[in-house]
Amino acid sequence: MGTTRVALLGTGGTIASASGADGQLIARRSVAELLDGCNVPAGISVEPAVDLDRINSWDMDPRRMWRLAARIQEVLAEPEVAGIVITHGTDTLEETAFAVDLVTAADKPVVFASAMRSADSTSADGPRNLSNAVAAAASPELRGLGVLVHASDELHAARWVRKVHTHHVDAFSSPTFGPVATIGPAGRLRLVHRRTARWTPAWPLDPDVQVVAMTPYTGFTPGLVRAVIEHTGARGLVLEGFGLGNLPGNLTSVVGDLTERGVLVVIASRVMAGGTFPVYGGDGGGVGLESVGAVFAGGLSAAKARLLLMCCLPGASTAEARARLVDALDVLDGGFQVAR
Repeated sequence: MGTTRVALLGTGGTIASASGADGQLIARRSVAELLDGCNVPAGISVEPAVDLDRINSWDMDPRRMWRLAARIQEVLAEPEVAGIVITHGTDTLEETAFAVDLVTAADKPVVFASAMRSADSTSADGPRNLSNAVAAAASPELRGLGVLVHASDELHAARWVRKVHTHHVDAFSSPTFGPVATIGPAGRLRLVHRRTARWTPAWPLDPDVQVVAMTPYTGFTPGLVRAVIEHTGARGLVLEGFGLGNLPGNLTSVVGDLTERGVLVVIASRVMAGGTFPVYGGDGGGVGLESVGAVFAGGLSAAKARLLLMCCLPGASTAEARARLVDALDVLDGGFQVAR
């Protein structure tokens, strides 16, 4: 049997972090150093291994995300490359993975690897996570599943995965859906879901298109929304609502005013599982919000809904962007089935 080739792109994060003389953690280590510290599975070679960035993931932004996606497409176009691993910080990993999943079309495995403990920790989780991610990227069983996030011997779909703990090693989960695949003893993969549909924008992207996300709270002042839209000139707004996607009652008229002005308004939920549905009537209820033009984000978080909306707005009127968004949400809310 020949050697399977996997590429590795580094962006920094805790997996690459170590303490300095002042005791503070900073992303210092290259992907070459990370590879030296982990067990690359037999029969797999990792090349190229390239550092694109060495940043903490709270500094990740859409421009970097689109650039990363373009580089992934470029690398995966090489016939010899079976799959690719991206190292990334955990704070915004779910957003970058989702953005990459939206805008890359390759069927080869794309696997994000991270760590909750620094590279110089006595119980670092990075080496095992990286080793598992490399094995997953080399696996033909994972072709066609889209972008995956490895965490604690599980592989999660980018569209579903969420960071659910600030410091535990098992910090990632996919509420409602669970992992796409699991990794058992001796690295044995068990496929849980198969992907049946995907959505990819068929038009050029603009990382500078302005979309704002806000989280209303009890007693929220509606003028804050108006002020933010006026200040930023945003074409899109994502509101993180309560429960099924309800908002303080005084926001219904604001949402209606914004949609009449051509701002595309999307309602997500601050609850991790279950998704949004227009069920309740009355001011602030989902039925009323839908009637004044709001679109419900389904199972997407507010952060992911913002990225999806950014993908739908370029070069489109509000009506065209809305149609794109509704089509994308229809695909993304399904698109997987239980593996047999």
